Amino acid sequence: MANLEPLGFNPADVADMGDGFKVVPPGTYNVVIVESDVQATAKGGKMLVLKYQIIDGQQVGDTVVDRLNIVNSSDTAQKIGLSQLKNICDAIGHVGQLKDSAQLHGKPLAIKVVVEKFESNKEAGKMLESNKIEKRMPKQAASVAPPPPAAGQPAAKMAW
Repeated sequence: MANLEPLGFNPADVADMGDGFKVVPPGTYNVVIVESDVQATAKGGKMLVLKYQIIDGQQVGDTVVDRLNIVNSSDTAQKIGLSQLKNICDAIGHVGQLKDSAQLHGKPLAIKVVVEKFESNKEAGKMLESNKIEKRMPKQAASVAPPPPAAGQPAAKMAW
């Protein structure tokens, strides 16, 4: 049992965010960065965590998280992460030194999203899904994610 009284928690004061984690269908989405943070990795590196919000199409308002290795003991991982950050800067037209990740916020760009499946680390044999950003590019004319399948219909396969 835990004493929650010090929290002063009242459920009526908290917005319902549903179940929280949502996987968006594969596709290319126009987004803006709405949150960013630098976090330590388990091996002493640093990753830039970006939260993208979809700004048009059927998934408008949904969010996708991106993690870029900006300091890593693996030169290859760090080069990939810094290249991904460069792609974001190029996509939004940022030139010069990037002094704060807030400089990336609110500027439209496009991301290509895929869905990855992985086994749960809590329930053996249970497969879970998550989104992965494959590409960061300038904003597109319109989001091109496919519509969700009708009830009882299989999802369409994407040809990349």
